[in-house]
Amino acid sequence: MTALRKRILVILVTIILVVAIVLSSFVYLNSQQNYSGKAETITFGDLGVDSSELVYVAQDQHYFQQNGINFVIQNFETSTQAANAVLSNEVDIATSGEYTIVTSAMTNQNMSIIANLDKYQGVYLIANKGHGIQSVADLVGKKIGVVYQSLKEYYLGSFLDDNGLSISNVIVVNVAPSQWVSAIVNGTVDAVVVSENYVSQIQSGLPNNTIVWQVQGDQQAYALVYGMASWITQNPDVVNRFLKSLEQAQNYVIQNPTNAKTILQTRLNYTAAYLAQDWPNHQFSLSLDNSLVLAMEEEARWAISNNLVSATTVPNFLNYIYANGLETVDPGAVDLIS
Repeated sequence: MTALRKRILVILVTIILVVAIVLSSFVYLNSQQNYSGKAETITFGDLGVDSSELVYVAQDQHYFQQNGINFVIQNFETSTQAANAVLSNEVDIATSGEYTIVTSAMTNQNMSIIANLDKYQGVYLIANKGHGIQSVADLVGKKIGVVYQSLKEYYLGSFLDDNGLSISNVIVVNVAPSQWVSAIVNGTVDAVVVSENYVSQIQSGLPNNTIVWQVQGDQQAYALVYGMASWITQNPDVVNRFLKSLEQAQNYVIQNPTNAKTILQTRLNYTAAYLAQDWPNHQFSLSLDNSLVLAMEEEARWAISNNLVSATTVPNFLNYIYANGLETVDPGAVDLIS
């Protein structure tokens, strides 16, 4: 090859590289441009838990605002309260564990899931040994505090099933999260099903007098965002912009884990030590996949077998998932087989 031909080849390669860089930069910058259309308001029902990390990051980094969303959070203590707010149009969308959608689907409430925000572990049954509880068998006839119609109620029942008991062998008492610690410490209940961050508080209130079981097994819990199907189908662009904001938050968490932890720690008033322990239990990423559907089917079968719902058949939960939004924003996050 002559020197001239080599020089021409180098020039052509350089031009191609420059064009590629310019085009990729244009695409990136275009994707970062703020939304210029009319801003819309979304009212979001939040439970104030770790699993809302992507929402908190999106707020902190102003992604909702950049995508033309006036984002308003309304706090609820339980998933049932949040679901009722969705049903009454008090909020547009909300978050909760998947069991909320299981029970709503089996009572003909027309809700739709638009995304999962987190897959996590961290549900425990903690009992007062002073009430004669040394083993799972000792739970028979005991009062156990749990939020009614919540994922924790399912985990309690599943744990008892795995240990040769059933939820009918215990006395289930509806106890809200704000009362978990006081209910067991003052003896209102003999045991309580809690999130991990409550375990140490209860142990401090009952020093050297508790026994703890992890009741979740190897089944992951899901943090779903859902709303009325009618609102979602009437506002597809708003849903897409909401999900785009969460996708940006997801990328931020990946690229800036230390800052992301600080946002969560500040938001929920966690200690650095607890957050370091809890962080590995979570997968903060958007998804809609078959593992979610399988989990919901299993939970539906359990609810039916324990006569907790009037339905006698498991719904097709694909009918309660709106995948169009996430498929538009992040196609790789959707893996559903009909």
